[in-house]
Amino acid sequence: MQGKKRTMTYSPGGKVPFFGFILMLITGAIGAVAGSFIYFLFQRHLCIPIFFLAIGIGFLVGWFVGIGITWGKVRSEGVAGALGAAFGVATSILILVWGLRDLQTQVIDYAAEEFGTRLSQSRAADIVEDLLEDETGSSGLWGYLLFTASEGEQTFYSMDSSGIDELVALKLPSWVSIGLDGIDYLLIIGVSWATAVSHALRRFCERHGSWYKREVILETDAADAEKVLVAFREGNVEGLAALEAPESGKKSVMLAVEWCPAGDEGVVVLEAGSGILDHKELASREVNAPERANFMHLKEAREAHLEAEKAAKKRAREAEKAARKKRRKT
Repeated sequence: MQGKKRTMTYSPGGKVPFFGFILMLITGAIGAVAGSFIYFLFQRHLCIPIFFLAIGIGFLVGWFVGIGITWGKVRSEGVAGALGAAFGVATSILILVWGLRDLQTQVIDYAAEEFGTRLSQSRAADIVEDLLEDETGSSGLWGYLLFTASEGEQTFYSMDSSGIDELVALKLPSWVSIGLDGIDYLLIIGVSWATAVSHALRRFCERHGSWYKREVILETDAADAEKVLVAFREGNVEGLAALEAPESGKKSVMLAVEWCPAGDEGVVVLEAGSGILDHKELASREVNAPERANFMHLKEAREAHLEAEKAAKKRAREAEKAARKKRRKT
């Protein structure tokens, strides 16, 4: 009977509650403001594109959009992706806005220090616009981007225990600087899109109106795929606890259990992958409460097996160390 359970792959229901959409707008806006300001602060002090930071900021913005998805119970990957990308674009624009505003503040401080004159923010903005027009032929955010790309040397830094040390100053062509900045902005947009979509793709129980919980119960080398497939189809998990964990970066197969916390609904999911961020669902199968408990027991048995294996290796190392010490004495 277990082998005849319905097998399928999951696709979200596509529903977008009005309250959920508003929540996405609010949390996404918070993420865009926070992410852009964090990026601006790093860029201001390091003066170079920081690709890893851009990825982190994209994840942060997408995660904030994901909060709105989760709280608002949005199940549309299209809407999630569109808003994730839109707030990624907003973050990139805000980075330039923060920079332009900072340039205006520098003009105000310079005028106060050199001439004893306190400029208004609007007057400083006019001066900066004239400066951008003279230097680049453009004004606004585009003029600011061109100005920062051509204003001087790009300085590369390193971090050590005593602080940040300057390594080398390198003059880059303006088109290279703009291209590097563009890669940063594309990373922010792309990662924000992917993170938001991943939130909307999670399983949702339409009957109880709640997101499924998830537990990974097994991940092993792809060479053991046949054993894992039998367990997936028939629920027979005997012997799987002793399977070897996959080596980093190697192809693997994985079993996960997902269930509705408000009811007995549950599925066991078969996935394949080749790394932490590269897992693809192959199929899923509905399971009842006893079957789900059986699969969850596999996780406990596997953890116990891995702990016993770790302890055995430790004892072997200690015995080998003691034997070497004994040989040296003799």
